[in-house]
Amino acid sequence: MEIDTNLVVLDVTTAWSIDGVAFLVAGLGFLAWSIAVRNPWGSLVAFAIEIAVALPVERVFSTLYRADRLKNASPLPAGARQGSTLRYFLVCIFVVAVPVAVTAALAAALSAPHYAGGWFAGLGVIRLTSVLRVRGMERRDRVEYHLPTGRSRPRGHVFYFTSPAF
Repeated sequence: MEIDTNLVVLDVTTAWSIDGVAFLVAGLGFLAWSIAVRNPWGSLVAFAIEIAVALPVERVFSTLYRADRLKNASPLPAGARQGSTLRYFLVCIFVVAVPVAVTAALAAALSAPHYAGGWFAGLGVIRLTSVLRVRGMERRDRVEYHLPTGRSRPRGHVFYFTSPAF
């Protein structure tokens, strides 16, 4: 058995919770901006419609990994190390900030902040829903799911599982 000491992993529920909250905060920020510069009721309606559209669109195009992809998880290789939650949080903020900044610039140029928040909030809802499903799977199967982080991430997206007893 080969020991991989370069593999750094983080709990799936921790990572996806951070992702979900980052997307929700971005979406709510756009909503607040829209309410400040536009009719509050119109902003809320546009926000709700965007979320309602974002959920099935994301389901069809599958841009985010979901709990059902964890069924193909492999056992965690020996020597893998636990990653830093703070580091993942900071990288996630940067990764989410880039599309948010581009969207904010586009929304400002078009004077249309009400057409952005629901999409980000929808991604947050999807991610947090997946967290709940993963926690249910972990309880049912008595395992913990992990994902590789940083430079240790192999080609493709791989998930690992461990038994909490270890």
